[in-house]
Amino acid sequence: MGCGLIQIIDLCHKGPCRSCLEAVFEDISCACGRTVLQPPQPCGSQAPPCHFDCNRPSACQHPPTKHQCHLDTMPCPKCAYLVEKPCICGKRTLKNQPCWFTEVRCGLPCGKKLKCGNHFCQRQCHRQGQCEDTASPCTQLCGRKRQSCEHTCTDKVRFNISIMIVSFPDKQIVLRTISL
Repeated sequence: MGCGLIQIIDLCHKGPCRSCLEAVFEDISCACGRTVLQPPQPCGSQAPPCHFDCNRPSACQHPPTKHQCHLDTMPCPKCAYLVEKPCICGKRTLKNQPCWFTEVRCGLPCGKKLKCGNHFCQRQCHRQGQCEDTASPCTQLCGRKRQSCEHTCTDKVRFNISIMIVSFPDKQIVLRTISL
């Protein structure tokens, strides 16, 4: 039958199956249990809509936002309380941030020294280990003074990493050199 709970053997027929003729003889209630459909009810009856307030505690311990009772499959609204939260880079604590925000950003440039040794990360507030040269080498302009004429070099930084492995009978040594 359409309810999926009771199996009635019917002869083969065209079109959809008819409604289940069985009845449910148990209370059918909403999530909070304050709105109840008394038996008997048609098989497959859904929980009744409830007009009482949801009584689930909030995960953050703030008083919950007022809303109606709902099924467990639906989440409660996000907490609207404004709190202080540290930004993800750790430079600032920002006020008046919604409790449910998980990634607060201050918008300041990172400023950590890049692997090239000449430049600093210019990305705005980000997590540790996500500087602009994490996935690829530094692409900022060189900016050093040329030795030949004292003008500023405007080439993009390019450096080569060479690796040499020296093997000994009892160990291996890995030598890395970076050249600009």
